Amino acid sequence: MAHQSHYIHPELKIAGFTEHFHKSDVLFEEHLLVWFISGETKIIQGGQTHRFGAGDTLFFPRHELVTVINYPKDGKPHRSVVMHLTSKRLEAYYAQKQAVVRPVPKPGFRTFGKHPLLQSCLASLVPYFDLREPLPEALAAIKIEEAITILRTVAPEIDHFLADFGNRGRLTSPTSWSSIICIICPWRNSATSPAAA
Repeated sequence: MAHQSHYIHPELKIAGFTEHFHKSDVLFEEHLLVWFISGETKIIQGGQTHRFGAGDTLFFPRHELVTVINYPKDGKPHRSVVMHLTSKRLEAYYAQKQAVVRPVPKPGFRTFGKHPLLQSCLASLVPYFDLREPLPEALAAIKIEEAITILRTVAPEIDHFLADFGNRGRLTSPTSWSSIICIICPWRNSATSPAAA
């Protein structure tokens, strides 16, 4: 199989590609935080090409179209830890933070390189994928909140994207995104998600 996803929670998975390369045009319905375990990724957006490898961390904002090409490298398949930062989760988080959102340009995807805080947080998830049962919600919530807190620590301006639920200004209830779909989304394989089981 060219693409495989292993979910331990509807918002946490490992994605892998075993083909020589896999190319997709993607539009994510939720923000994604992605940490590359192995392989190489090329991202094309706005006429620019960027390359990333093992240890790199990327933030993909929702509703931003990018072309993603994944390759195996050094004899290892392309593998990544993927965390979905859902509107529901973010609304609950920011309801306690009183965030103020100001208009900012569209962010595009963002790289955090090999930042040690993000690397440590996301690498700590890898052993959980050996579980024979889903990760308990309480533990998943702790890890996702840790990741959000780290993002806000290393990039405080990210509040203006994470806490923006469709209305500019002070945090409000999120707009329903149920009608927004992913065009081609290899990191969101609903057929293998626990939520679809």
